[in-house]
Amino acid sequence: MSLINPSPEGEALYELLVQVPRLNRLLQSLSAEEEPRWTIGLWGLLRNIKIDGPRTVPQIARARRLARQQIQKLVDDAEAEGLVRFRQNPNHKRSRIVALTLDGTALFERIDGTIREAAQEMSEDFDIRDLDSALRVLFDLQQSLDARRH
Repeated sequence: MSLINPSPEGEALYELLVQVPRLNRLLQSLSAEEEPRWTIGLWGLLRNIKIDGPRTVPQIARARRLARQQIQKLVDDAEAEGLVRFRQNPNHKRSRIVALTLDGTALFERIDGTIREAAQEMSEDFDIRDLDSALRVLFDLQQSLDARRH
C-alpha cells in the first residue's frame, strides 16, 4: 500500500516508529562490551520483575503486552544463565512464579545504572518540556498501537 499524498504528521509518526528500534539497539550497545549477554528483551524482563516483584510468566506477558511464549523463552534463557529462578505458586500447580536471583538483580542494577548514567549525561542537551512532550507522545502511541491489536 502506497500513499500518494502522505500527511506531514503521518510521515513524522512513521519516522518516529522507525527510530525506536534504532534507539533500542544503541541503548543495548552502551554496555554490550561489559555485559555481552544482555538484550533489550532480557533487560525488560529483569526490570519488570524488579519493579513488580516475582510473578508468573502469564502475568509478566500481560504486563509487557507480549505473547506468553515470548516471555517463556526469555525466562527459560534467563534461568539457564542463573538470572531468575522458579518458585512454587501456591495458587496454581503448573504456573510457577519467576523471581530474580542475586545474579539477576546485580545484572539488572549494572545495566540500569549504565542507562541512567547515560540519560543523566545526555539530559543536559534537552529541555524538560521537550522530554515531557516526547514521553507523552510515546505513551499515547503505545496506547494507540495497543488498541489496534484488539
